Amino acid sequence: MNNLLIDLVVVHESSNSFECLENDLLFLGYSFNQKSIKYSAMGRPYFIDIPVYFSISHSNNLTAIAYSKNNISIDIEYHKDRNFIGFSRKYFSPTEQRVFNNSPNKSLFYAIWCAKEAILKYTEIGIKLPALNKLDTFNVPSELCHEGSFYKTPDRLALYSYQNQFTICVCGTSEQTYFVNSMHESIYVVDKTRFVYI
Repeated sequence: MNNLLIDLVVVHESSNSFECLENDLLFLGYSFNQKSIKYSAMGRPYFIDIPVYFSISHSNNLTAIAYSKNNISIDIEYHKDRNFIGFSRKYFSPTEQRVFNNSPNKSLFYAIWCAKEAILKYTEIGIKLPALNKLDTFNVPSELCHEGSFYKTPDRLALYSYQNQFTICVCGTSEQTYFVNSMHESIYVVDKTRFVYI
């Protein structure tokens, strides 16, 4: 399976990233050791000797890892209680605040937040102000300008509800995304739409 033709998302009930990566890469036909990973200037991990892009995210007791032949990013968030109104005022764009204030609920909050994190990870801008509240997830341009540089945004953004307690957002370019559990058993497949909400 050394040719990764689709985007693959693996959801693990573990917080041990290296163990999860090793398990997945063996399934994909690659050998892995921790020296295979380096970090970009923005702190994004990448493989130096495996021709696969990956992104990793943790929340609560889960690790979600996205793999692709192209740039990809992922974010997973557990639906914990917080000051949603205060948080949205600080980090959401005016449009996001307006939409959220019209229907303030946990699922909508985490859909917006996961999309923001995944897009900013994809571009390698990073999760920081002012990028967070300037990014409007309801109107994502093809490029983002940050500190005088332009960054390509993903062709595709998909949001998923997992176990009714987590939101997962995947950003990439592939037409299909396969979700599997840590045993590599299929959970679901999403086809080629730019914005998908499940």
